[in-house]
Amino acid sequence: MIVHWIDNVQVRGAIASLWTVLLSHLIGGHMSSLGEELPKEQARCRELLGQYREIGPPGLFAATMMEQALRRADQAIITGDIVAMISSYKELQGFTG
Repeated sequence: MIVHWIDNVQVRGAIASLWTVLLSHLIGGHMSSLGEELPKEQARCRELLGQYREIGPPGLFAATMMEQALRRADQAIITGDIVAMISSYKELQGFTG
């Protein structure tokens, strides 16, 4: 019973987050989906990862964190876990260069 409730809460939260992403892009003038935006965010972070690696030892911690986040995003896409995809999308957006 509790697991079912948690799943429902997670699904409702995922749907709300997905709508937030969709609406923000609608306001920006075009409609896009998580399926379009997550791969774009992964590509941006992979490019940024290269920049952090070029820095050397000072960029190692951030590069490691980014690699782990990218692996989680890859796994979310492979398994089709929408909740994990939304979480990964938000996490990847937090990386800046």
